[in-house]
Amino acid sequence: MDPENRLLLHVIPGKRTAEHCLQVVKEVQKRTGGRTDLLLTSDEYAPCQTAIERVYATEVAQPKKLGPGRPLKPKRVMPTDLCYATVRKTRKKKGVSWRSIGR
Repeated sequence: MDPENRLLLHVIPGKRTAEHCLQVVKEVQKRTGGRTDLLLTSDEYAPCQTAIERVYATEVAQPKKLGPGRPLKPKRVMPTDLCYATVRKTRKKKGVSWRSIGR
């Protein structure tokens, strides 16, 4: 959901899977024009973070090392202006409380 406009960017009905997480993140990237100055949030479902890293990380060439041996593989780096936070929900009596866990 886009917090500025309260616009729902993408939904996949059905069971939540790693594939669905990846599809949602790809669609969000597409619909936001590839912008990285975003705040992405999710619950603590691990495939969400993996999908965000897979879609938004870019490969950066490593400096060449001196001497013989294989060249270093490129390193995957997340954009510095992209913010990702997880939300931890806990039940207390009849309500649900939450707190943000920054990443």
